[in-house]
Amino acid sequence: MAEHGAIDSPQLNFLKQFRDENSRQFRKFTAMQFMDVWNHYDQDSNGFIEGTELDAFLREFVSSVNSADVGPEVISDTALDHLKSAFMDAFDENEDDKIDIAELAQILPT
Repeated sequence: MAEHGAIDSPQLNFLKQFRDENSRQFRKFTAMQFMDVWNHYDQDSNGFIEGTELDAFLREFVSSVNSADVGPEVISDTALDHLKSAFMDAFDENEDDKIDIAELAQILPT
């Protein structure tokens, strides 16, 4: 698995490893895999995915659907802003502009 703390380095999409190769849907996450995802994106270990962490998560969340290895740069900043707004409306239950671990559990199939 990818190393924790490597969001900014050029690498393969961290979330891609959890998608089915044929359907491109996320496979069910084990508790360990879920925590690997959490720890990968909660870079500062403050208990939230926010700011640039959230941007990195969303870019990889969307680009992980592609079967080809594409980088997160395929998502324009404008598209990211629209995506973030819709994503937070759907999943940020307490409206604090952050994703906490319970909210992430609503996003990823466990």
